[in-house]
Amino acid sequence: MLGPYRRTLHQGLRPRSGPVVPPLVGVAAHRRHRRHRRHRRATRWAPGACLDVARRPSGRTARAGVEEVSGESGSGDRHGPVDQVELQAVGGLEVAPLLATLAAHATPGSEQVRVEQDGAGGVRGRYRRLLELDGAPTPVTLDLHAAGVTLRAPGAVLHAAAEVVTWWFALEEDPREATRALTDDPVLGPLVRARPALRPLRHPAGFEAPVDTVLGQQVTLASARLFGERLRTAYSPGEVGGLRVFPTATTLLAAPLEELRAAVGLTTARARTVHAVAALFADGFRLGPDTDPAMARAALLGVTGIGAWTVEYLALRALGDPDAFPSSDAVVRRALGGAPARDAERAAESWRPRRAWATAHLWASQATS
Repeated sequence: MLGPYRRTLHQGLRPRSGPVVPPLVGVAAHRRHRRHRRHRRATRWAPGACLDVARRPSGRTARAGVEEVSGESGSGDRHGPVDQVELQAVGGLEVAPLLATLAAHATPGSEQVRVEQDGAGGVRGRYRRLLELDGAPTPVTLDLHAAGVTLRAPGAVLHAAAEVVTWWFALEEDPREATRALTDDPVLGPLVRARPALRPLRHPAGFEAPVDTVLGQQVTLASARLFGERLRTAYSPGEVGGLRVFPTATTLLAAPLEELRAAVGLTTARARTVHAVAALFADGFRLGPDTDPAMARAALLGVTGIGAWTVEYLALRALGDPDAFPSSDAVVRRALGGAPARDAERAAESWRPRRAWATAHLWASQATS
């Protein structure tokens, strides 16, 4: 159960009011958790089980970009009633760039984002998606604010969800260390001083991340979202809480190449790469915080259609490598004045071992410029 994420949450799980407490405290909660574990041993989730809809009709296209959030995560699902915890971000949270990134990459039908003013001149927002928790796709709702993240998830998997979200948003890592290390750099100094609490945003789903990254190669974000929506519409096993479940590696590998190409609107070469990624994962490969970065890079580079940019982007997002640096990334190069990838690589040498943090600042500078 979420082995790669299982570690102590140093900031604890904080209720809306009161002291920091560990999750699932109290006799009643303990009994709920014990009953849930017995139930999970007896019935494991399989694609198509406990889903609201077997398959969304093809051709139905949700609005790209930001969607209105509806419903409460996990309400009435097999994990039981929804609970809530406050996850504090060490050094605070830069909400606006995080929400901008989430909204820019949100796949219609699978992710929902809402952004609003917080009344103090800043922004806050709500984000909703599925996480695989205790072997089942589970809706979670995140409220992002300056102090951290308010997490809503079914109580039986609340601790597991908190561990994923803590890693995903790097909540336990102190951004002030990167600020101190980069503040004298002529390029990054003004950026880290403007957003001292900015941190790299990771990805919580190890197979979804590389597939969506391949779909987004050399196309606009709008096209990437459209391709992601088409892929899920064609191959998702169904929905949980109104959100499409991402297809499995086995499902995508079994799809005929021409069918996959036509269903998503890809080139034949890109469809082959999706197949190759699915084959890699079907063979046991995994991406996550416990995956060895060198091994992961070598395995990904062995996939036809995956190059240096994809590998470093996934090292940053899916592995959480703090020194990952996609030097050929178009936004990174634009932030560096249009520098070629080789020059960007040289410029970033002085940012080691925090090049992923530097990348987050370069991306944010272009998103808000």
